[in-house]
Amino acid sequence: MHEALAYEQLKNSKIRCLTCDKRCKLSDNAYGACGVRKNTHGRLEVLNYGMIRAASLDPIEKKPIYHYLPGTTSFSIGAPGCNMHCGWCQNISLAHPKTLKRLGEKRWSPSDPVSMALARGASSIAYTYSEPTMFIEYALDVMKRAKASGLKNIWVSNGMMSKDSKDALRHYVDAANIDLKGPSHAFYAQHCKGLLDSVLTTIHDWIRFGIHVEITTLVIPGLNDSDDDFHAMITLMTKYATKETVWHLSRFFPAYQYQDISITPLERLERFQMLARQAGFKHVYLGNVSYGERL
Repeated sequence: MHEALAYEQLKNSKIRCLTCDKRCKLSDNAYGACGVRKNTHGRLEVLNYGMIRAASLDPIEKKPIYHYLPGTTSFSIGAPGCNMHCGWCQNISLAHPKTLKRLGEKRWSPSDPVSMALARGASSIAYTYSEPTMFIEYALDVMKRAKASGLKNIWVSNGMMSKDSKDALRHYVDAANIDLKGPSHAFYAQHCKGLLDSVLTTIHDWIRFGIHVEITTLVIPGLNDSDDDFHAMITLMTKYATKETVWHLSRFFPAYQYQDISITPLERLERFQMLARQAGFKHVYLGNVSYGERL
């Protein structure tokens, strides 16, 4: 087992995890909300180190990243664990596996993704599929080797990260895509078990750090697709990002617990794109939409 990057010891063998802003307080032998961090006698252990269970060579635009290294490929990796629990998750078996043992014990060394990326002609490594903050210890070890080999690092995240995690990553992440899932604290609490303030702070901090940041919003019928919802998100983007920040508006397809919600109408995406552009955002793209639908 590997020791976690950031935590503090409390009384009676209890600890507080500082990996994300949930700041889980754990008794001995208890697991964090992510399911991949455990208090073992006052030491926070990382259970998923090197446990890469999704890997693929993708166009960088699939992350989606449109304005950084366009036309290149990114070797993408993911390990189990997530600090949110979204009802529409498309990778739920990876984000919240019922047991890590079902995924096997084979683990990758930090050099493996670098070697694979170079062998496949990739320009970058993307940390994605689940929530990379939950495998930050392994990701950092990979990132350092990637930098030394001339590869860039792409962080695809829900953005709910602690200051400790952001500070550890800031000199290694070159570009990031961060989700803005909804317009309010209530939305995040009800549908994601997440913290909006943490996400907004990450967006603001990483832009301030000079990291290339793009934002993705999944537009879900009946949940965050009213004009009021979108005006609220425009307000948040205006405050915490910039008008130059790339914004991806992605189409929802039924998944996980939200199988009974319909596919996002193209007209709603186009209206939101228009509203964002009217508000001054210069780079607003539609995702999960075929080219033929737009003709």
